[in-house]
Amino acid sequence: MLTIRNEKERFIYRVAGIIYNKAKDKVLIHRAIWQDTWILPGGRMSMGENTLDGIKRELKEELGIINEKVELKYIAESFFYLNNQKHHELGFFYELIIDEKKYDLNKEGEFLGLEEDDQIFKWVLISDLDNYVFRPKKLKEMIKEVPEKLNHLIINDTIV
Repeated sequence: MLTIRNEKERFIYRVAGIIYNKAKDKVLIHRAIWQDTWILPGGRMSMGENTLDGIKRELKEELGIINEKVELKYIAESFFYLNNQKHHELGFFYELIIDEKKYDLNKEGEFLGLEEDDQIFKWVLISDLDNYVFRPKKLKEMIKEVPEKLNHLIINDTIV
């Protein structure tokens, strides 16, 4: 998986899904078991893998989602601090709307994905997103207002 790091900084090449329920009033988020910071489901890219194949692989591995239409909505260059380390993330964000019952994802509260390791998932009302800590911070806006066309963002959360 593509991550470059040194003592002070970490670069991540990542794909993620903005996964809405059928009613489009909830979005699926996740976090590592040891963190309180939430992100969108997805993961790091593999060498030689394109982002469309990457998001499909991640959705299948983590949630069993296959053969659903995904549409690239954001390319985001993000700079933020997490665990006292500066992060530079190049992220490709794909939107999809699923029938959460089709994939046995119609769950209340937090739940483990298919890999059942250290990743916790949760459906959240879009109106409640402000109650969650996200990195990068602009992620909440990206979820609330997904554009019709592809957008390129540069997000710098390292400035205090």
